[in-house]
Amino acid sequence: MTGGGASRAPRSGPEGRPEDSGLVFFGHRSWGDIEAFGFRKTSGAMFRCLRDSGRFRALHYVQVDRRWGVRATLHRVDAGCDVIGLPVGLPYGRIPVVRRLNRALQAALLRRTLARMSPAVPEVVWFYDWAPIEIVERLGRRLTVMEITDSPELVYAALPSALAGFAGFREKVMEQADLILAVAPCLADGLAGRRARVAVLPNGIGAEFLAAAATAWPEPAVLARLPRPRLCVVVGEWSANHRLDHDLLGATLDELPGWTLVLVGVGAVQPTGLEQLLSRDRVAVVPPVPQASLVPIIQHCDVCAVPYAPPGGFGDALKTYEYLACGRPVVVNLDDVAPSLERFIARARTAKEFAARCAELAIRGGLDLDEVHSALVGFTWERRAARALALLDEVRNERGCAAGGG
Repeated sequence: MTGGGASRAPRSGPEGRPEDSGLVFFGHRSWGDIEAFGFRKTSGAMFRCLRDSGRFRALHYVQVDRRWGVRATLHRVDAGCDVIGLPVGLPYGRIPVVRRLNRALQAALLRRTLARMSPAVPEVVWFYDWAPIEIVERLGRRLTVMEITDSPELVYAALPSALAGFAGFREKVMEQADLILAVAPCLADGLAGRRARVAVLPNGIGAEFLAAAATAWPEPAVLARLPRPRLCVVVGEWSANHRLDHDLLGATLDELPGWTLVLVGVGAVQPTGLEQLLSRDRVAVVPPVPQASLVPIIQHCDVCAVPYAPPGGFGDALKTYEYLACGRPVVVNLDDVAPSLERFIARARTAKEFAARCAELAIRGGLDLDEVHSALVGFTWERRAARALALLDEVRNERGCAAGGG
């Protein structure tokens, strides 16, 4: 695709499927984390499915490394896939002029690295949650896909300086994007009617995870000495420090004498409410583990929870799918969940409500695994990726017809 022009018709690939020249994919996580912990998050799971689809002759996974400097790195994964690492750039990146310089540097390094590997211009750019648009817009016109997996207003509720730039990101995305995929309807509000095609595609779960969760695993050693009942909360480093409602969990634990709170995935602890929560009795921490190791941990807890701050908002959290796949009852303090999963989920807002729901669900016991898996089979990442690619083909055809006057 040339700057400002319409996208080319893709070549035919295996079994007559269209084949794109290449994909530039901005990941949420470093490739090292993916190799260590699996393709768990939305971006990692989608990249795996896109790679396995056979649709792209070359896939370039782009990550921003935690390092200063002016050089890109290149790591070859296999013949059709590589990882491009971009530097953070210059220090003091929160100053607007420095941030703009850093984005221009990153875009230039990315263009140069791509050109050095192949003269063919990658046709598709895929990124997540607004911010990478400052690099994407400098790559020239491509068939551009953005996925929205979370609300900036909720993610950065306690960080107003980080939230301030999102209005500008939004306007740039609406000028550049061809396809916007949101994991919940509320995240797509107000986006239709501009250049981009907008669709809602809920989060998913891996077919391999579902298969593993169908097996009853022995209790893992990390849980062996922890009293039951156990309340399990799976987190990432960011959500553990910034999204988890530490006060709610602490107060809920006070209402549940004899229970153990099991926090899975806690990495670096920042001096926030998390530090106080971890200092409590009856709170156990399991460090980050590969995704396959989550199954026995979740299976040997009694109730699982999604307790975010602030409460409310959309409820399409990845961990909800994992909890349900393992047959565990789930309590959330969120407003909306996928309608077909509604019957498996309890809601609560206050600590007393949370504790009451946990006690009720623990007495009731685990979910009917066959029933839950029948509901989850429609939410696999593989199906989600196939739907996303079908939408991409529709958008490409629409752009081609518009360019040709059809």
